[in-house]
Amino acid sequence: MDLGAALNCENYGSVSSTSGSYVGGVAGYADALIRDSFAKCALSGADDVGGIAGQADRLRDCYAIATVLEGTERVGAVAGSGKPENIARCFFVDTGVAGIDGVSYDGSAQPISFDELRQLPDIPAEFAAFTLTLNIDGETVKEIPFTYGQDLSKLDLPPVPEREECYGAWPDFDTSGLNSDIILEAVYTPWVTLLASSEQEGKLALALAEGRFTEEEERQQKLRLQLY
Repeated sequence: MDLGAALNCENYGSVSSTSGSYVGGVAGYADALIRDSFAKCALSGADDVGGIAGQADRLRDCYAIATVLEGTERVGAVAGSGKPENIARCFFVDTGVAGIDGVSYDGSAQPISFDELRQLPDIPAEFAAFTLTLNIDGETVKEIPFTYGQDLSKLDLPPVPEREECYGAWPDFDTSGLNSDIILEAVYTPWVTLLASSEQEGKLALALAEGRFTEEEERQQKLRLQLY
């Protein structure tokens, strides 16, 4: 972003760069003004990763709930890099990353509680709402709304359908409910069809078991075989 201004932008999708830097919820690299904008997203990149902009020249009156999944240097909840004197009245909900390049500044890029944030006038409804989305092969099978700070470990997630050669499971995720929207993609793993005990006679296992086992069942079955 070289010229003009970005006004009243809203972003609720994750942003990532697999081969470079400058990753932001509104702009990756901004040499112009960004104002009155909102970003609630998960971010992944190398350097210069920020909730509103990866690199910011001028920011005014922006709000961010940014979860930085990957970032090495110059990472911020509002901007990865930028001059604090050029950034005014920008606020972020603390998700573990400070305002600009790891430092927060009063009046410039400062934290705000979620309860305070949602009571401000003109906050978009979608900005204050959270969703856990469950996908299988890129297709959404369920969307579960949750409130900020809700204990997501108590959610009853639907089982992942089995396949002929594989079993499915939802990946582990942060269950604190203190981050942005969450998208889970089901993970399929080949069945374990043969188990051998660690106890051996010569080069042969003392016990074998055939069937269809998950990796967790494999560990438990090996323990049972050892006891047997």
